Amino acid sequence: MSGPTAWLRGASLAGLFALCAGCAHTIVIGPDMSRLPVETPPVSSGAAAYYISSENRERPVTSGGGGGDSVKYTPYKDLEPALFRVLSNHFAQVYALKSPQDRAFMQERNVRFVFTPQYSTTSSSSSLLTWPPTEFTLTIHVEAVDQDQKSVWQADVTGSGQATFAEFKRDFALAAERASEQAFRNLGAKLAEFPGAK
Repeated sequence: MSGPTAWLRGASLAGLFALCAGCAHTIVIGPDMSRLPVETPPVSSGAAAYYISSENRERPVTSGGGGGDSVKYTPYKDLEPALFRVLSNHFAQVYALKSPQDRAFMQERNVRFVFTPQYSTTSSSSSLLTWPPTEFTLTIHVEAVDQDQKSVWQADVTGSGQATFAEFKRDFALAAERASEQAFRNLGAKLAEFPGAK
């Protein structure tokens, strides 16, 4: 479609984006899981776990969007499936811990390592009219401890994603999804060097 009709439709869509100037729009920043690799079999036959506090899992984060608006999301909840996938590529069993002190659970399931993630994000947009971010970055810090709570490994990775208006008009979180996909692919590469995953 081209000409005045296409221009009017584009202008109307931009107008809809701009209706709620100053708002915090909710998005989900997790990656498209079908795009993350699956290792079969996993690198290690052992078991590992990860810990995310209930407070972190539900904690909202707000960062910049376009047109004076912002976006709101829950990084730990949104990214948990990706964390599980990446760890499952390296360990045959992966568990979510309710408490990092649950030694009985860890001993019963022979969990050798517990991974704790920390996430930080930034976002922005070059658009004055539309609110979805055109730029998004995700930084992941992960620390692993052994059964004695001794730190045995740490890693820092970053992913960045971009999206244009033509792309995100059907997927408002596209820049974030691309950033998180890249970050977790990078984390998977780092985990390949983890000495306990052999």
